[in-house]
Amino acid sequence: MKSICGVEGVGAWGIKEGKFGLALIRASGTAAGVFTSNKVRAAPVEVMMERMERGTLDAVVVNSGCANAYTGERGYRDAVEMCTIAAGALGLDPASVGVASTGVIGRYLDLPLIRDQCGRVAPLLARSGDAEDAAAKAIMTTDTFAKHALV
Repeated sequence: MKSICGVEGVGAWGIKEGKFGLALIRASGTAAGVFTSNKVRAAPVEVMMERMERGTLDAVVVNSGCANAYTGERGYRDAVEMCTIAAGALGLDPASVGVASTGVIGRYLDLPLIRDQCGRVAPLLARSGDAEDAAAKAIMTTDTFAKHALV
């Protein structure tokens, strides 16, 4: 057992294409998070904080290559749309999907690319070590190796 996919009921997969990647993690149930207390927060952080108020999530969509930070109201709308895209690909309620982004600050999300990647990744969700590796590699930015943790 590695980490995230070693948890019963958790499935993941990801895709990395050049500097841009996308990972989907599917797991229904109780969700908790720790967020910055900084007054300046990226759009995905704002959206995730709102989604976490329910105390449950069914999935999380994560993109790499664009942090969707310092993008204003458009960035917020794009983060919400990213949840909607992932929810559609997974057959879920958009309000039950969390969002995260990592990468370059001050750049807008490429929603057509995210839609395409979600459509290709969703059918591949799995519960194996390969799935976890694919998801970890998909969200790498300047990392030199995929990060894994197990508690």
